[in-house]
Amino acid sequence: MTSSAYTESLKALAKAADALENAEYNLKGGFIAATANRAYYVCYYCIIALLYSQDVYAKTHQGARAKFSELFIKTSIFPVEISDSIAMLFDYRQEADYDLDEDITQEEAAILIRKANEFYQLTKAYFQQFGQGATN
Repeated sequence: MTSSAYTESLKALAKAADALENAEYNLKGGFIAATANRAYYVCYYCIIALLYSQDVYAKTHQGARAKFSELFIKTSIFPVEISDSIAMLFDYRQEADYDLDEDITQEEAAILIRKANEFYQLTKAYFQQFGQGATN
């Protein structure tokens, strides 16, 4: 991994950590739609960090998710269940952001945070195995 790719990956991981903290804060405050949004962005920033590690820069969320699947799921670097979690987080984020009748429960939002945190921890472990882990 080039030093610039590593630097960009660390920036994206820092944004993922911030999004996770925001999601937890929003859940405690009862801001369920904001929780769903931030939980998804934890995963999005993790995906971006992982793609940067491969010198891949996606222009869209769909492109990032597709490239992540190609490089990290199909190669068994990450378990296929992660792909299911990301899809679920994306769907909930879409509902939270665009459905005027969104009715995500507190319990569902807590599950979203748990899934986002699982992916964040796996992403950090991925970088740590190369001696290039996040400090959070």
